[in-house]
Amino acid sequence: MKEIDRIVFELLLNSNGRTTDMLESICGDEIKVEVVKQEKKADKIYRESYLYTSFGNFIVSHNFMILYPDHVPVNFYQKVLEEEHVIGNILKADRLISSRNITERGWCLPNQTKDWDGIVKSLKFEPLSTRESIPYKQYDLHFFSTNNTGIKLLEYFNPEIIQYRLQNDPESLNVLERR
Repeated sequence: MKEIDRIVFELLLNSNGRTTDMLESICGDEIKVEVVKQEKKADKIYRESYLYTSFGNFIVSHNFMILYPDHVPVNFYQKVLEEEHVIGNILKADRLISSRNITERGWCLPNQTKDWDGIVKSLKFEPLSTRESIPYKQYDLHFFSTNNTGIKLLEYFNPEIIQYRLQNDPESLNVLERR
C-alpha cells in the first residue's frame, strides 16, 4: 500500500465526523446503500449493508449496525426501517446532532472480518490479495437527546478506494504529483 493511501485511511479511521462525507470526498462520488439484511431481535435492530458509489457501483465498505430504537430520534428510526437510506445522509439531511465514540480501529486480514456476533463474514468486496489488510472502524453513535448509545457501527473499508478515485478521476493524480 502506498504511503498516501495509508495516510488517507488513517484519517478515515480516526475521524469522529460523518464517515459518509469522508467516503464521498475520497471517492469523488455520491454514496448509496444496499441493505443485505435487517432484522429486529429483542429490543435491537441488526443491519448488514454495504456502501457503493452511484456512478461506478464500486463497493466502498461493508457494514454491520446495531440500532437501539429507544435511544434514537423517532424520525431517524423510521427512515432506517425503510432500509435504503445511508445513515450519514439521514443525519445530514435531518440536521441531527450526534457524536461518535470510536471504540476500535485498525487493520485486519480478510479471514478476520466478523459481524457483531463474532461470526467470520466474507465481505462484499475482495482485496487484491488475501494478505492485504482491510481497514476497519467500530464506533458508537450518540444523539444529544439521550446519553445512551443509539447505534453501534462496524465498518470495513475497501482498501482499493483510492485507486478507484485515481482511475475515475485522473486529474486527482495530477494534483498529487504537483505537490
